[in-house]
Amino acid sequence: MTKHAHRRLLAFSNVFLLLSLSGSAANNAAPKMRTEELLARHLASLGSAEAIAAAKNRVLEGKVTAVFRVGQTGTVAGTAALVSEGLQFGLSMVFQDFNYPVEKLVSNGKRVSVGMVQAGVRSPLAQFFHDYGHVLISEGLIGGTTSVGWPLLSVKQRKARLDYRGLKKVAGSELHELRYRAARGDFSIALYFEPDTFRHVRSQYELRIPSVDRDARAMSSDPDTIWTVTEEFADFKTVEGLTLPYSYQLRLNYDGLNRSFVGHWTFTFEEARQNLQLDGKTFAIE
Repeated sequence: MTKHAHRRLLAFSNVFLLLSLSGSAANNAAPKMRTEELLARHLASLGSAEAIAAAKNRVLEGKVTAVFRVGQTGTVAGTAALVSEGLQFGLSMVFQDFNYPVEKLVSNGKRVSVGMVQAGVRSPLAQFFHDYGHVLISEGLIGGTTSVGWPLLSVKQRKARLDYRGLKKVAGSELHELRYRAARGDFSIALYFEPDTFRHVRSQYELRIPSVDRDARAMSSDPDTIWTVTEEFADFKTVEGLTLPYSYQLRLNYDGLNRSFVGHWTFTFEEARQNLQLDGKTFAIE
């Protein structure tokens, strides 16, 4: 064998060795995290089991800014409160605006009620939760970990199915994706968690309603109606041993045949308190 041929054989051998080692490393890589492990790490990110169990109710208060971009336009600012106790939930907003004075979403744990901006008139947000999104409230999903009724604290009680999908690129960030299948409802639900802290930072809910030809009672060629709700959470702080988000954004997108709507509600909470004596009418259904 010539000296040149020997060098070529040695080079090929080194390449083969590197490829073999790479394949071996890939085969021996740690398996994908299981759903149960993701859930356990997320719960640990909230706080100790004792701190979680000690929180019977929670009230977060602060400011809110609503921005409407499509369907109607404008920006209004006001105050907000998010209240939860057990499976009960309430989100209220008050604005100094004649056309949009108030927004209210309430669940008594069994039923959901939404307020009206004027007599007989609901806002696009309230109309969505009245017609379709009430299951997201009663399921404990809306508000994320700000609520003591966060469903990942009681998956068995909720009878939900979870499916971990691995790391996904979402809005420019690598996040753990967990698919959540509620016992009822037709929403596609994805929950997202930071890869290092396992804190819940994003939820996305999509409801697709097929277009139907009413005369022929068959599927229409018109585009489907799509409702998309996105929640984002940030600015985490410690509250009585629990790590909770003080920044919360709720986005509603509607894309239909004859109209569209895009609105954002951004909450900046300034105070969080737990285990208060709540008024009996806090979660009253109207």
